[in-house]
Amino acid sequence: MKRILLIFASCIALQAQAQQLSPSTSDMAGLSRAIGQDFRERDSYTAKQLKRQLKGAEDKIPKAATDLATFMELATAAFEMFGNPKNLADYLRENGIADTLASRISEYAFYLHSLRLPADAKQASGFGYGVKMYMDTARTGYYIVTIMQPRIELRKYAAGSEQPLHVISGRLTGNAVVPDVRDTTLRLFFLDGVLGEYNGSNVAQEYFECSPQGAFTLSNTVSAFDGIIPEDIPTAVAQLQHIKNEEPPYFPGGMPH
Repeated sequence: MKRILLIFASCIALQAQAQQLSPSTSDMAGLSRAIGQDFRERDSYTAKQLKRQLKGAEDKIPKAATDLATFMELATAAFEMFGNPKNLADYLRENGIADTLASRISEYAFYLHSLRLPADAKQASGFGYGVKMYMDTARTGYYIVTIMQPRIELRKYAAGSEQPLHVISGRLTGNAVVPDVRDTTLRLFFLDGVLGEYNGSNVAQEYFECSPQGAFTLSNTVSAFDGIIPEDIPTAVAQLQHIKNEEPPYFPGGMPH
């Protein structure tokens, strides 16, 4: 237990805010192209609704291809009009955007939307709503994790690949990922912002929260799962929360007299 407490204390000391996800130039051009095509060729109900929602939409749509602030404004308006990542991605595909690019754009739009939610909407995983990226310290692979409570989707990629090796959809129950399709060979858990893969004998690999450029959001990556099996994780999380709750207040200049 002392060892676990030391690990938890290290995690608390090193915990940092997540860096924002960043869109690529192809993301920006793709959103601009898809919505622009809808405006030019269809002038659909969706296009008309977006005109009402986004002031100056006709000028902002082409500008979003090269201007980040305009792209963020357009992506947010589009997501809030469709209400969820799947509907936005389907709309982009209908307007000629490839599957992978449509998914990436809708992820980023979902992420922008999640930033507008209350900061205290947290779960044991470290976040309760939105999109984050996790990478192993050897940089051989990474996960893109999307949470829209109670649903969760994890897409695992090999380093340098844009095609996922695995797509796991399911529910986030406490710290455990409960997939829609059961896989007895792989179990996924969160602990203090770290995503762990369990292979039946011990934690096979850990993935640490990072930016899309691969910069870890902890100043030093430390093992959160070392020596902990999945059955012990609920107890470990409860102990971690107890430690956080019992931390004494800090006063600049020392304790008051």
